[in-house]
Amino acid sequence: KSVFIDEMEFEINVTENRLLNVKDGESVLFLSELLRNGWNPEGVDYQSIDMLFITSIEFAGDFDKIPEFDDNVKLHFTMNMDMVTYLVEQPVTLTVNGEYPEKLWFKNKEDNKEHWAQINRVYLLDMWAEMEKSFSDARLLEHMTKEQIEEAKRNFEKSFVNVCPKGMYYPVIEYESEDDISLEFHTKKFLDSKPVHHGSGSIGFIISPDKPTGILGKKLKSAIIQEPVTENTEIIEAELFQYHRTITPEDVILC
Repeated sequence: KSVFIDEMEFEINVTENRLLNVKDGESVLFLSELLRNGWNPEGVDYQSIDMLFITSIEFAGDFDKIPEFDDNVKLHFTMNMDMVTYLVEQPVTLTVNGEYPEKLWFKNKEDNKEHWAQINRVYLLDMWAEMEKSFSDARLLEHMTKEQIEEAKRNFEKSFVNVCPKGMYYPVIEYESEDDISLEFHTKKFLDSKPVHHGSGSIGFIISPDKPTGILGKKLKSAIIQEPVTENTEIIEAELFQYHRTITPEDVILC
């Protein structure tokens, strides 16, 4: 996110992490220059170059020169939010347009801490109708010509028909949960089947609930199962496959 060098703040534009390689002359030269200019971290004498990672940071903005710092400069790194994924693999039976009076409790595979979700409803969504709405949105004309939109639509239909044939639907689960958690479901049939390559794979549909809050008064969220089912589907044997948690790592301070 940003770096404070003493009291001066610099916004980070790009970061890059890479493993140094003894066969890479640039890596060896760069490490040599650091050591020659006084860099002497504890334990570096006992490390192989192939075991070292280097992180480079590009600051946003234009600079005429590198600011001067003394030997006791303090570096303070503030971190962006990050997403961590936890495997659950918990079977769950979903009833289309059914009632869900009880919370769904689950644990991840790493610890025994319980989390919860309150399913509000499960319904089937006609993705072809949704796609038609998206490509008919007048706001697209602010960024694309009519011809470009038509071409994009044809290309999308050509690939999407192999993933979700016309007349098939995607299940959508609306739920409430802890603020920093989002859920990912899959059908049991999909998880038990052999992988089938569809070219572009899953498509990043964004489905928003009609209401901002659910039955518990918390933010209502949506999870879409990108596996087609028929219009008359009533019961879906599924699995809460994993959940994603938004975290903000602690700041890093180097003195």
